[in-house]
Amino acid sequence: PLIERADKVLIAGDSMAMSLGLSDEETLASQLQARDRSRQYVSIGIGGADPADILCALKRAGERYRGQIRGVIYPLSENDLADRKPFGRPEELIPALAEFQREHAIAEFTLVYMPYIYNAMPDVTRIRGHVEYLRRRPHEEKKALLAEARKAKFRVLDYTEVTDAERAAHGSQFAAFALFVDHAHLSALGNARLVERLAP
Repeated sequence: PLIERADKVLIAGDSMAMSLGLSDEETLASQLQARDRSRQYVSIGIGGADPADILCALKRAGERYRGQIRGVIYPLSENDLADRKPFGRPEELIPALAEFQREHAIAEFTLVYMPYIYNAMPDVTRIRGHVEYLRRRPHEEKKALLAEARKAKFRVLDYTEVTDAERAAHGSQFAAFALFVDHAHLSALGNARLVERLAP
């Protein structure tokens, strides 16, 4: 739903923030907007963006909506964590995000760690002989990221908690496949489950 409000919440990130592959009403921003009409949810996601690009998008939005930003939600794709990328290390990225939060006096900054499906459900997706069987498992990077985010007083969610809950609720190790449209991006249901945890 199209809503104009003075109070804004930015949805930042790469194609994960855009909800790639979904129609507009199924995106994370639209589903959050449908639940909360008191604020305007603005997607600033950029397909294929790296952390440095995402920081630039936040800075541009910060200027455009100066004094209006009440929250930021950053679904951070696991492929954002890479030493070779500018701001690809938690100890670089989180302080930069925290500085943006301080500069704009943003009340709440939410970081959602978004693993690839191969790391969210490795028991049913990592099949010997499959090209993704040996995909990187960034356990240490993830641990460092979540620790840095908590130290910065961010609200933190690991989407693996959502996939685990979906499997437990249905009594099936395959149930969480419905949360994804591909190897990384969420389905409409996947976004709905995330919104249940994020919406005020």
